[in-house]
Amino acid sequence: MTSDAHLPTSTAAATGEIDEIARRARRRLRDTPRGSYSRFVTLAKLLLPTVAVALIAAVFVWPQLQSRDGGFNLGFAELKIGDAERLRMINPRYTGLDQNQLPYEVTAEIANQDSPKADDIGLEKPKADMTLSDGTWIAIEAPLGNYGQKSQMLDLSGGVNLFHDSGYEFNSPTARIDLTKGLAEGHERIVGHGPFGDAEGEGFRLLDKGKTIIFTGKSKVVLYPEGEDAEPTPAKKPSANTAERRP
Repeated sequence: MTSDAHLPTSTAAATGEIDEIARRARRRLRDTPRGSYSRFVTLAKLLLPTVAVALIAAVFVWPQLQSRDGGFNLGFAELKIGDAERLRMINPRYTGLDQNQLPYEVTAEIANQDSPKADDIGLEKPKADMTLSDGTWIAIEAPLGNYGQKSQMLDLSGGVNLFHDSGYEFNSPTARIDLTKGLAEGHERIVGHGPFGDAEGEGFRLLDKGKTIIFTGKSKVVLYPEGEDAEPTPAKKPSANTAERRP
């Protein structure tokens, strides 16, 4: 009888503890979303001004990064700064428009610049691609080169290879290219071959991006008998690895 008298009291105590645990659980569930929301609001207050400043800065900076009509643009994959502020660019790409608003591009495996303000840029394994008004192309590559940013002149040396869309190829030790005017010239022996025949001379001048090639000095041209009737074989545009180049 004594045990039965205390049973209701123990049951009531247990029930009270269960109710307290349930209230705490409900309060925890109720407070958690509110706390997360408060943290979100605080974080947003910190991030939104930063994002706004970044967007405003982008509005002013982005136009400066775009190339202008007839202008010149530089892109590169990697930049290394050496001793005495000497710049070394890996896989650079120089693009621009000539005087007729036609695009040209100069790439290389490596570019070296003595200082950020230096005009001349030394190139290893350079290649120049120019587009003609009729949509054809001309590509010139060499082991070494020097690019003048202001003059937009490209000097190539070490063995120059010139490829034209119509199927001919010329080789000369050196060449100087005016990218703006679409001109090129060389003053050393040049040898060429293509669908029309073979040619060689003591120098050359290339006009209008290859539409006209003049052999200077003592020259020799051998024309194939069927040259005028034969359909020219389009040249295969050299890939980035045709000549040993390093942008």
